[in-house]
Amino acid sequence: STSLFTEKDLTFSGTASVSGTNVSNYSMNLSASDFGTNNTNFGNVTVNVVDGYLNITPIDITLDVTGNNSTVPYNGSEQSVSGYVVSNISSTLFTEADLTFSGNATAAGTNVSNYSMNLSASDFGTNNSNFGSVTVTVVDGYLNITPVAITIKAENKTKAYDNNTSTDPELTANVTGVPENGASPAYSLNRTAGQDVGNYTITVTAEADDNPNYTVSTEDGNFEITPDSSVDSVLREAVSDYNDVYDGQAHGIGLDESILPSGTIVYYSTDNETWNTTAPTWTDFTDGAKTVYVKAENSNYQIDPASATVTISPRKVILTSGTASKEYDGTPLTDE
Repeated sequence: STSLFTEKDLTFSGTASVSGTNVSNYSMNLSASDFGTNNTNFGNVTVNVVDGYLNITPIDITLDVTGNNSTVPYNGSEQSVSGYVVSNISSTLFTEADLTFSGNATAAGTNVSNYSMNLSASDFGTNNSNFGSVTVTVVDGYLNITPVAITIKAENKTKAYDNNTSTDPELTANVTGVPENGASPAYSLNRTAGQDVGNYTITVTAEADDNPNYTVSTEDGNFEITPDSSVDSVLREAVSDYNDVYDGQAHGIGLDESILPSGTIVYYSTDNETWNTTAPTWTDFTDGAKTVYVKAENSNYQIDPASATVTISPRKVILTSGTASKEYDGTPLTDE
């Protein structure tokens, strides 16, 4: 209030400083009573005090959060991946311990698919008042379950010919590669139609849409119908020998075709080498038994070969002469 009084004449008995670490407003707490004078030329010193302060404000933070990820093959059980990595924090004062998280940093699943953690920036914040806003850039975490390679191989089957579809053995397959807890693959088995003797393909059908957890490889099988051997002796029963005396007619072995399976073709041979579907015959005296070899062909049956004989014996002839007489005249006697 007077130019005679200078700051040197002012005494101060308080503390004119303030300090702090965390975000807050720190006051000096100056008081008028802390001020006076030791110059006797002045009386009372009336001080109007405006207090000093230190104001520490929050720091805004930016950082990146990257969710963990994992790619695993399907195993039939639930699998999961958890957690995230914090990086690129804008201030060294901010540590991961200052970061709060209110979401669920786990991705889990069983079947083949890509499962997201669904991390969101709004899930993150801080409970440390020294920091203001926390701006988070999120790269979501995920679990990727991939298909497992399996093989479905049709098993070979066989049966003897019987022309009966109901006796076909059940078609089955051998499946490899399925995990211990894996779902059973969906597939069907079919064979080429037919009941005659031969080989028929067994095919495996496994649609991808029905087996999302697997990459399926298939292998065909073979269905074999073998000849029926239950009639293997039928040809021996069907043929018969011919044995009689000469009568001027052609004769061959006997053959009862009625007991042969339908579709059977019979072949004949007199030397067991050259074969013909026409049966050999003899008319004249055979001078002993003539062997005829016989074989039968039928794709659905196993028929053993057979043989039979033809024997034509000489026919006995009885000659009876006439009786006559005459007186001798020098000419032959004739029966006229």
